[in-house]
Amino acid sequence: MEEKNRTGYPSIDRPWLKYYTDEAIHAPLPEGSMYDYMTACNAGRMDETALNYFGRKITHRQMQAEIDRCARALIACGVKAGDVVSLCLLAVPEAVYLLYAVNKLGAVANFLVLNATTQVLHEQIVSTNSNVVITVDLAEKQIREAVKDLGAEHVISLSLAQSMPPVAAAIYRLKAKPAPTALTPWSEFIEAGKRVDPAYPTAEKERAAVIEYTGGTTGKDKGVVISNGAANAVAFQYVTATGVLDVRPGQRLLEILPPFLAYGIFFGIHTAICARLEDVLCPDPAPAKFPDLFVRFKPNHFSGGPLHIDAMMRDRRIRKMNLDFLYTAAYGGDGMSAEWELAATQFLKEHHAPH
Repeated sequence: MEEKNRTGYPSIDRPWLKYYTDEAIHAPLPEGSMYDYMTACNAGRMDETALNYFGRKITHRQMQAEIDRCARALIACGVKAGDVVSLCLLAVPEAVYLLYAVNKLGAVANFLVLNATTQVLHEQIVSTNSNVVITVDLAEKQIREAVKDLGAEHVISLSLAQSMPPVAAAIYRLKAKPAPTALTPWSEFIEAGKRVDPAYPTAEKERAAVIEYTGGTTGKDKGVVISNGAANAVAFQYVTATGVLDVRPGQRLLEILPPFLAYGIFFGIHTAICARLEDVLCPDPAPAKFPDLFVRFKPNHFSGGPLHIDAMMRDRRIRKMNLDFLYTAAYGGDGMSAEWELAATQFLKEHHAPH
């Protein structure tokens, strides 16, 4: 649209279209479920890396097998299309498996806010009529309290060490000193699925796929229902945009945001996998951990908050690095001044980040 014809209303002018080719603008949006789109994007890449967890690389073939195992286990718990499964998870491979397994069944993944109060967790489970709740071990105590007297039949606990390489898993268990769980162990949950003969419903673009919660800055936090079509449209726009992201198959994305944040799910997991990136999953989102992860994995893309950028700019190792491999440093979620943003941009520029 010519400048003189602009109205000043983004919803009318749609200035973002300048980043897309005519082919991308007129291309039909993906049909079907999140699972369908993710699978279609990676056809023919089954032996390439999908996930990286503490250095352990998981191929698409292995990931699909785990998704199917989780789907069978959920069916054994009675989950069917339209049901809501509550997930209190961090950025671990099982979060990815469960997201797509729930989606493959036509059910809805309700991502509980792990650091919420017990009362809030209780309300997030009750309001969605969840009969299946799956939590990481770090949140087991809160979840036990949240589901008390609810009658939820299946409450499952998952260790962060479940998919770690042996050495990392041993170190985690030594430090965490986990007590015997009072909930159903992950291994028992998966074992029950071995006796299931699955049948999957026809995918629907407009079917609800995920529930994410707002931050409550304008009052009480609210559950937002996102459809398959909306989730796929987000991934599609990132994959097809030009001049904003330089996304190439095989590049590496560092996913440090937890899945109970919408950006963690839709950019850090779904977009990353649909864009055929190697998705490096990091369960600890603490900014203090970020520099070590950045130096170790040298990601081509990452998303985080201003505190992650602060930690990166202060780190002596990163200050000496050439960042010509870093195409995307996406940050937001917290307030930032114009001066701070200028300093962050200047830091990236001085260290030769491409954009």
